Amino acid sequence: MAETISSAVAQEAVSQVISTILERYDHSSDAKDRMDRMEMAHIRLEAALEASQRWSVTSAPLLRWRSKLKRAAQECDCTLRRCRQRLQEEEDRSSLPRRVARTTMSFVSSIVGRGGDEELAGSTVRRFERYADGASEFLRYVELGGGILRRSMFFDEDLMEINYVER
Repeated sequence: MAETISSAVAQEAVSQVISTILERYDHSSDAKDRMDRMEMAHIRLEAALEASQRWSVTSAPLLRWRSKLKRAAQECDCTLRRCRQRLQEEEDRSSLPRRVARTTMSFVSSIVGRGGDEELAGSTVRRFERYADGASEFLRYVELGGGILRRSMFFDEDLMEINYVER
């Protein structure tokens, strides 16, 4: 009786491991898609922050908003690096026994409750996409009156330089 139960448990565990391996192959394109989306969100965050640097922002709420966007961009960058590194490590481990061992460990840790894919989870990607959407809105507020375009100061300096050279 005990033998039958242990055999059934072992068979179920092996079945779960094989199922997880097959799922990983199916979900690898999902992971790459989520990584592309997170990369785009990061680019949008950086572009908005760079554009906002051209403006002299004096409004306290907009300064706090910019600070929050900077932290989000840094966090997104770190998350992208870790995800790229993990994907590279997984590609480097191409032998089947290593994949089976890693999947088994992943399966066991998921049973225990320590999943490893939180960084590339859909909720994480959506969070960074919300920050990127907020960055666009932030720029609109800056342009509407929360700051003074710094570029005009550079034109004055350039004109002064040109006048000086001509004299």
